[in-house]
Amino acid sequence: MANNKRLSHIVNRLSITIVLIMVIIVPLSYFYMGERYLHGRYEMEGKYLSEQLMTKVISLRPDTWEYEEERISEFIFHSYGEKSDRNYTIFDSQNDIILNSDYSLSQPIKHISYPLSDSGIRVGTFKLSYSVKPLLQESLIILLFSMAAGLLIVLLSRIPIRELQKTEQQLNYLATTDPLTGQKNRRAIMDELKLELERTKRYNSIFSIIMYDIDHFKQINDTFGHDVGDEVLIELSKLFRRKVRPMDKISRLGGEEFLILVPETSAANAFEMAEHLRIIISEYQLFKIPQMTISAGIAQYQVGDTINDLLKRADIALYEAKQNGRNQVAFNS
Repeated sequence: MANNKRLSHIVNRLSITIVLIMVIIVPLSYFYMGERYLHGRYEMEGKYLSEQLMTKVISLRPDTWEYEEERISEFIFHSYGEKSDRNYTIFDSQNDIILNSDYSLSQPIKHISYPLSDSGIRVGTFKLSYSVKPLLQESLIILLFSMAAGLLIVLLSRIPIRELQKTEQQLNYLATTDPLTGQKNRRAIMDELKLELERTKRYNSIFSIIMYDIDHFKQINDTFGHDVGDEVLIELSKLFRRKVRPMDKISRLGGEEFLILVPETSAANAFEMAEHLRIIISEYQLFKIPQMTISAGIAQYQVGDTINDLLKRADIALYEAKQNGRNQVAFNS
């Protein structure tokens, strides 16, 4: 079961890691790589265009090129046509705008600038601007798809985990529950006794146990059959559950023997509880059995007791109740 919990933990962490990668890293990576691609593409385009502008316009009229707005416009138009996804701005040496393609670009906008030089002297600047909004929109769509896919992965990963938890719960139930009565079995009550013993030592409190045995149970089986005997065990365990406190732990030790752990209870108070149950059962009409009785033995935890010490004293008290005529409660302090 510890391995199941560990596997469940690993699956949870793995699914969360995958979701984080998809939701955070994938959209960011897409935007980063897309922006790098756009930047490289426009950088090459702008560099080529600025070199062509120097060669075909500026170098031909180095003193008057800034007055050739129409020719520059024709050059850019004939070179690249009308492309509204970018903007071209040309400045003179005083940073005054000579030409601006004046396309309306959506924010955010990125710029790439290239100096225009003639014989080593800067005569102007060519600036190319482009919008990354379409890339952001695409990244947002990828983010939404990533979130949806991540949610699907988490949901799908939870299916085997839930099945694993369900299987673990079923195995735990089978390992700790008496299959006939549905009460705790010997193994489970031993674990409860260990916990109660530790708690009692820590807080210097008390607890007691009540050991029950159905009187003449073999005779019930022989007379009415084992099916009726099983029904008797089931009905009595239900009766015990209804009559004890929610904090009390009921278990079937085996056969017709039951044990009830009663926390924060002295032997005297446990005796009153056991006597009350004994009377109820002696007056309880079950099936066609004329009268059914139980015997009980009680032991209270004493400082230094082990679980075996406590069980042995309760068993001795139960034996005394049987030897003294049955249908009675005895306790061993």
